[in-house]
Amino acid sequence: MSISTPSTEAARFLAALQSSPSLSQAYLDSFTNSDGEMASPAQVTSWIQSQGYKTTMADVLSAQNDAQNNTLTPWQGVYNTQLEGAIGPHILIKDNVIIVNGITINGPIVNNGIVSWSDSSNDSNAQFNFHPMTGVSPSLDTQLASSQSSSPDAEPSAESSENGSAMIPNAYVGPQFTGFYWAKGWQKPSQINIQGRQGKFPRPSSLPPSSNASSATATGQASISTPVPAPASTPPNVGPLQASPLDQWASTYDVWVSTPSGLTQSNNDTFVINKSGKLTVNGISIIKPAFANDVLSWSTGDGNSSNGYFTMQDHTSASKTSVVDGDQFMGRYWKQGQKEPVGNNWFGFAKPDGSSSTKSDGGSPISPVASPHIRNPSVIKNTQNMNIWVTFKSIGLEAIHTYMMFKLGEALMKGVDKVLLYAWKAIRWVCIKIRQWWRNMRDNGPAENANDEGEAGDEQHGDDDDDDNEDEVGDGQDDDDDDD
Repeated sequence: MSISTPSTEAARFLAALQSSPSLSQAYLDSFTNSDGEMASPAQVTSWIQSQGYKTTMADVLSAQNDAQNNTLTPWQGVYNTQLEGAIGPHILIKDNVIIVNGITINGPIVNNGIVSWSDSSNDSNAQFNFHPMTGVSPSLDTQLASSQSSSPDAEPSAESSENGSAMIPNAYVGPQFTGFYWAKGWQKPSQINIQGRQGKFPRPSSLPPSSNASSATATGQASISTPVPAPASTPPNVGPLQASPLDQWASTYDVWVSTPSGLTQSNNDTFVINKSGKLTVNGISIIKPAFANDVLSWSTGDGNSSNGYFTMQDHTSASKTSVVDGDQFMGRYWKQGQKEPVGNNWFGFAKPDGSSSTKSDGGSPISPVASPHIRNPSVIKNTQNMNIWVTFKSIGLEAIHTYMMFKLGEALMKGVDKVLLYAWKAIRWVCIKIRQWWRNMRDNGPAENANDEGEAGDEQHGDDDDDDNEDEVGDGQDDDDDDD
């Protein structure tokens, strides 16, 4: 019989956080006291023990730190890459397994945030240095600098405002990596030659200094099977800080709606993003659409006749064998005066002949094909493709949320002064938004047919009966933050 120790109890607590969204939310809520201020480590420890775990906050953070540095868990998700300035390999990390272009990597090693493998049992070599939460830290540095010149007694605010944002405009918030990638038998590049991130890369003008001096374009295709060493030049320290702009998603999208019979194409709804980033829905130009970190939204509060909240999917995240070749979206649409849908009710697929994107293999867009119908087996492939993306996107968001909670707890343990409280509250605000996004993605993949409507969530995410009551757990300090 194993003996329970604070460290083993900490590991058990971390496992429970990953399997129970309601416990994860309550743990985050315990970081603030009844006055909405930062709690003490002793208060958080007391809360942990009240949940039945005989451990301390310090032991939990130690276990989290070990997981961050020596496991693949924090870096789970689907990664697009740029290799030598062109589209690089498609990388999936899930359940401590790395898959590159559909091939499982043998013997990957994780050491202090560096993921590597060799060609002794693989067709490639890699050394990736992962960076979490890009796009947040630079803005926090700016916010801290500005706060030092303000009144020391001023109450810090983490939320966005016209005068100062908690994040840089359209920041990319999520894991990414830079490093080395080279083929079996080749020498290791002398400079960084690859970078990866979840979601669509911004244009080359938004990228850090390129590590290649070739004429390859961002829409070209690097040789994935035999990547060449990078010529010497200034390597980037981290990848792009900003997410893609809306005009990079320019296309005419087929709209599919959720019905009692499953997913069916709408003949009445239209969704168009032109090359200037102008959004038109059902023939009406949308006023002040907001687009940040691949999330598109608008509201009636800005003079629109409808509301929308959509997560965009980069087509390069899809498998080359996918019947869907082009950008996609999923989310909620409701007209003025209507209640916001509980789940996602609109799903979009870029028309092959209307997309400004190219295939993920660097070739020309595929020939136009008939849109799938509900009675056509291809609709199952469509929804399976999107459900796979939803699953992997959810995994990535969960990993980001876990990391942010770790950083919040770390700061809480060290203690922060009035000025640093700006940074702490800013990260907490972002963490709450990430939690909301993750929860929405996790629970709302498209159903393939009427019978799947109530089963998709259970099959993909397990039994989360507590989810409906998530906002009731804790001290209620986040109610305003969770509402858009």
